[in-house]
Amino acid sequence: MPLHGINATAWYTWPRFDSFERPGVYWPPFPPNRHMPEQKDFEEIHNLGFNAIRIGVEPALFIGLEGARLDLVERQILASVEAARNVGLVVIFDLHPNSKHKIYGQSALSAMDDGSAELNFLLAVKRASQLLVTLPSDKVILEIMNEPRIKCSGDEETRWENFLDKAITEIHSEAPQLPMMISGACASSVDGLMSLDPARWKSANLYFTFHFYDPFPFTHQSAPFTPWPEKYLTNLPWPPRGGADISQLESAAEDRIAALAPTDPVKSRENAHAVLQKYLSSGASAATLAQRLQLAADWADRNRIPRDHIFMGEFGVYHDSEKGIGATCEDRAAWVNDVRAEAERLGFSWSYFHLDGPFGIFSAKTGKPDGALLRALGFQSSGACQ
Repeated sequence: MPLHGINATAWYTWPRFDSFERPGVYWPPFPPNRHMPEQKDFEEIHNLGFNAIRIGVEPALFIGLEGARLDLVERQILASVEAARNVGLVVIFDLHPNSKHKIYGQSALSAMDDGSAELNFLLAVKRASQLLVTLPSDKVILEIMNEPRIKCSGDEETRWENFLDKAITEIHSEAPQLPMMISGACASSVDGLMSLDPARWKSANLYFTFHFYDPFPFTHQSAPFTPWPEKYLTNLPWPPRGGADISQLESAAEDRIAALAPTDPVKSRENAHAVLQKYLSSGASAATLAQRLQLAADWADRNRIPRDHIFMGEFGVYHDSEKGIGATCEDRAAWVNDVRAEAERLGFSWSYFHLDGPFGIFSAKTGKPDGALLRALGFQSSGACQ
């Protein structure tokens, strides 16, 4: 059965670290004001139409905590996994490192040469396997690492595949029947997937995943966390239209630059204009999205991997309804529909990013799920923007 899931990475990621430069996790690891999942949350997700949930879990919890503290956190996480399963959701247990952490983050594998990062991650994989070993194998999948920040070529690709060898061996040792999910390097991109040599892993319980955010200027417009000029753009149309009023889009970019106050506003303005011009003239469309997704399908076919073992683990668009920035609701829904429909046509499973926040299905203004987005995801025949 194809999985149609939702990402939930705000619960068990971003614990309180001692520092991004040093090991150590504060106790308690999660801020007291953070909403932690309850049974009703999983019931609502299932009732919307989803049959899977990708729960992000910070691997540093398994590395930096020990004894009674580790036991307590593990019981809390396992209770959420059980609650999701009890309402009929398949759980993708996603080891989701904090990208900013110099020791625990995804970049550490390529940045460290002493092997300590690899040992850390393998310890997290081992403890996650031990936690999940008793669960039915048709209800949970362990994803080894979210978006590895390591190149998908040369020595770094070799390092990534060697790490996967060890991680898969560790999982088989602790939980022989536990389904696993792996991505390629290059931040789980399609390119990273195609760089993998899956012939080295023989397991019927192995799934392959990639993330899809093409074209990036559209999906990440206004996202303040990105270091690139896309964060200065807003209200970009989907698909891009050559006749769009560029003066309005440039004016909106000026407002974003003023709001974010970069150190070099002139250079930021030039870069934003260049990205905007390139996007509007790119010719991106549902057809170009299909061509990109077809690469993953062709890779699966060449390597004799069933397409239902290919999982589009993230796709989504930045849309902040409270601040009125990012893609419009209508354009976001159009892109999501194009990507979701093509992924389903190709036989892939998928998981939308995200449950809440600016990428989320729940409107920050109303607290209700966005009807247009649910329609774009194929869960209802009609629905209006929230």
